[in-house]
Amino acid sequence: MPSLIRSVKRKNLEPRQTRYASEHEQCVLCDSKLEVRHEIQRRITDDLNVVQEIAECPKCRVKCRTIEHNLQ
Repeated sequence: MPSLIRSVKRKNLEPRQTRYASEHEQCVLCDSKLEVRHEIQRRITDDLNVVQEIAECPKCRVKCRTIEHNLQ
């Protein structure tokens, strides 16, 4: 499957899109690529499933962002 993903040609991005992508894919401290993982959690109080997205730098070990997405 990774070979299939690599074969897809990336479209040309506008400067603002390139800046956005670099801000969300790279560490602001050391400029290395962030590791993003997803965890599914169940909230009993709200009776919702939540996907938690966690981006962390592998070199600095700094957690750059944590975002929760509600699944209806």
